[in-house]
Amino acid sequence: MRKVTAHLYKRSDAFVERLAYVAAFLITIMLVSQLFSYDSMVDSLGVLLPAAWARSLPVILALVVVVELFALPYFLPIALSRLARICAAVCSWLVPLGWMAIMYIALGNGVQASVPLLGGHLDIALGVVPVCLVFILLVFVGAISSFDAKSRRS
Repeated sequence: MRKVTAHLYKRSDAFVERLAYVAAFLITIMLVSQLFSYDSMVDSLGVLLPAAWARSLPVILALVVVVELFALPYFLPIALSRLARICAAVCSWLVPLGWMAIMYIALGNGVQASVPLLGGHLDIALGVVPVCLVFILLVFVGAISSFDAKSRRS
């Protein structure tokens, strides 16, 4: 028989539960806005990344959206197998780290453009605001993962 768990962390800590819901909300907002403006996001991402990557932009964007989708079960109390829960945890780390890498590459190239973090139609200039949004998401994922690891040991 397969062992299926609804969550890895104990639901007794209300703060971590709220933190997980806020992280899931942020990723859901990012995911939905990116899906509604997928075509314009390819153009926005093309400005941020080097020109040599132009042919692979739709694939990169599709991977971003799929990773965001697979990250959601880690934050929500959904019954999944252990392997699926671990894959969701890895994807939850890949979302903020991937966006940080994209913004780092864009800043390294000296690009001053909008970041398609919340879709291609909403212009967020590359700078402090998108870096702070992604950093907040990274802190949330780190706190939830840290609490998850502590609750698994006890």
